[in-house]
Amino acid sequence: MKITNELKKQINTIFNDNSKYEHVCSHELLELSEIVDNKNDKQVLSLLGNIMNLGYQENLENPFIASSIVIGVNFTDFKPADFENLEKIIDDIESPLLLSYVANILWHYTKKYEYAVKSINAYKTLFEETFDVDKWTKCLKHIERAYKLANSLGRKSEEYLNLHAYIHDRIIEIDGTDPLFLSIKLIKLLLPNSDKKHLNDFIKISDKIIANARAKKHINVHRIDAAFDLKTDLLKKLRDNDALLKAYADYAKYTEEMAETHSSHYAVMLYKKSALLYKQAKQTENLNRIMKLIEPLEKSQLENMHTFSQQIDLSDSYNHTKEFMENRSLQEQIIYMCSITKFYKKQEIEDKLISECSQFIIRSLFTTSVLDKHGKTAFYLPPIDLSEPKKDPDLFELHMHRKALELQDLDGLFSIGIPLDFIKEYNTNIDFDDLNFLIDNNILIPDDRKNIFKRGILLGLNGDFYTALHILAPQMENFF
Repeated sequence: MKITNELKKQINTIFNDNSKYEHVCSHELLELSEIVDNKNDKQVLSLLGNIMNLGYQENLENPFIASSIVIGVNFTDFKPADFENLEKIIDDIESPLLLSYVANILWHYTKKYEYAVKSINAYKTLFEETFDVDKWTKCLKHIERAYKLANSLGRKSEEYLNLHAYIHDRIIEIDGTDPLFLSIKLIKLLLPNSDKKHLNDFIKISDKIIANARAKKHINVHRIDAAFDLKTDLLKKLRDNDALLKAYADYAKYTEEMAETHSSHYAVMLYKKSALLYKQAKQTENLNRIMKLIEPLEKSQLENMHTFSQQIDLSDSYNHTKEFMENRSLQEQIIYMCSITKFYKKQEIEDKLISECSQFIIRSLFTTSVLDKHGKTAFYLPPIDLSEPKKDPDLFELHMHRKALELQDLDGLFSIGIPLDFIKEYNTNIDFDDLNFLIDNNILIPDDRKNIFKRGILLGLNGDFYTALHILAPQMENFF
């Protein structure tokens, strides 16, 4: 397998625009492989197209997965012959984007040092070519991948030391003058492995970012928050406790000032954040003062809340259930209710949650406040990262619990609520013996617990769900 001069031109044409996404390049390579006649060219284009279809994910043992946008193969689907062919053609690849992928994959497969170096240099070139302080996410992605690769070679390696110094010099060059988050993200990238001098340089830059952002007419609060968070991380790394306490106090004062300019709902959130920061700054007097400001605002929120109703037409389900339940025995009614009860698998809830986030993007961007019965915030449920939903497993699981409760409310009404109403309507007296068919010959239930199950189910059929749950839940747990 080889890349001819003519094929090289065609490949370069596809990759001549750095703004293209990887999956677009993959699609164009695979599309071209379908129309070329030369068998060698077809094989090269197909292999490279599948390579570019691989998505890149951070902090995983296998960083390459099939893209969710273009159907292709996984890293594990490539054969040893595919990697051998990549080694044959890698020196003929000119596109930094294509080279970064091919070299990175070969490094991951062969662990040959030269491929890591090629990939690092390609990613660095991409960073330089796509560098833009306004549209910063693309160039940041490239330099982050380069840094991760260099770090895997060892922090004493020439590649790591050179790249670390290069990124530090770019940070100093930008000097916090970028309008958004590039400086902050680059500093965070180097923070864990920076020396005292560099950390102090970064603190000066974070102070400059905060001062410049607060001086603007339209304040970018997210950038200021990110800069304050960065500064506290830097001071923790330096173990400068006095400066850290002062930073928390400054951050708390800024957050309090912001709260004073906002309506009650957002003000409560900011005041609570300010209170937490004053607590971290060990300023008890200011903490108590802020807590006194929060209570009346929360009460006014509760008074101003409006209920938004949502109606769902269940008449068809209701009529169908009524038609079935009429003139049926209790046994048939109970079996019917059990047959339509929906039990979701964990994967189903996960799929529904991800689908919902993709469908309702705007709603998924905001934090959810969960209130207790007094109208006070019990806890905040931050939004999940739409580009990488499972990035924070604990947060993702909390969202799955929320989704499961929503499904439980709706499905419980349909599959249990309506049938149970008819069971109670058509059966005035339900006793233990009526449940013999369900329990007595059930091989899953031990003989010494059959009456316990009957008692719990009987309570549930009579509408005492709270007691029924407390009886049945421990019994179900003992099954496993």
